[in-house]
Amino acid sequence: MKLRFQLLTVCLLIFPSIVLADWVALLKNVNEDVIYYDPKMIVENGSQRHVKMYSNYYNPKSDGKNRIASSMMHLAIDCKKKTFSVLQLINFDDYNLQGSQSTKNFQYPKINSIPDKSSISEIEKAICSD
Repeated sequence: MKLRFQLLTVCLLIFPSIVLADWVALLKNVNEDVIYYDPKMIVENGSQRHVKMYSNYYNPKSDGKNRIASSMMHLAIDCKKKTFSVLQLINFDDYNLQGSQSTKNFQYPKINSIPDKSSISEIEKAICSD
């Protein structure tokens, strides 16, 4: 119960409003998708950083039912252990986090190693450097 409350508190702190975010382009990947993050909304807790990032997909994707033109993720990144977890994923059917949305919260997020040469490794470099 305590962990759930802590995650809820962090979510409320980091997601006050998509509109208020100050998005900065991080990279454009080989698929021409542009990935952004908000450096002003990073929450630090020891070696862990909470950050939100969003992607505009050059070629919109599908989850089987819905079109996905952009998505936003709330990530927890452990700078020491080089791991990350996706805490929340919100998909939008239009670009720039617009249109209809579907949200998936991960109550027990999986801890993953950060892959080399990935968008996660790029955001880890940007937010974990002191």
